[in-house]
Amino acid sequence: MDRNSILGIVLIAGILGFFWWFNAPSKDELARVQAQRDSIARVELDRMAQEEAARLQQAAKPLLDSVVTDSAAVVARQAQFGVFAQAAEGENQMITLENKLIKVVVASHGGRIYSVELKDFKTFDQSPLVLFNGDDNKFGFSFTHNNRIFNTNDMMFEVVKGDVPNAIEL
Repeated sequence: MDRNSILGIVLIAGILGFFWWFNAPSKDELARVQAQRDSIARVELDRMAQEEAARLQQAAKPLLDSVVTDSAAVVARQAQFGVFAQAAEGENQMITLENKLIKVVVASHGGRIYSVELKDFKTFDQSPLVLFNGDDNKFGFSFTHNNRIFNTNDMMFEVVKGDVPNAIEL
């Protein structure tokens, strides 16, 4: 490294150091920014406290009404599932979806695929080729709502019949 390279590096470092020192915020600016952040944090805490109080009040109102009119099981389901309490009850139905290549059975409890059979294929002993079958299949989706974790495996789904736009015929 020659003298000019060293001088160039020193000058660049000096310029960067000067701009870092010159553009640094003053103590007044730092105090103003900190006061603004504290104010925003207080407002946010107050808003969260108000939302929590409103949520607890809304949650208590249906529970109080249901204690008078409903059984203990309904109250427990409402407390456990909240707005999804209606989806927590029902009868498990098996829905069959079928075309010339595949037969799929879907359970309404959990909305999961119960079994799949490929029609054009056979096993080594010439029985139908079933990819999977039974209650061992778990394809649930977990999500959160109002700080509660829900899983679709625990819910009942309804069958909605109708034409599917842009369906592919195999």
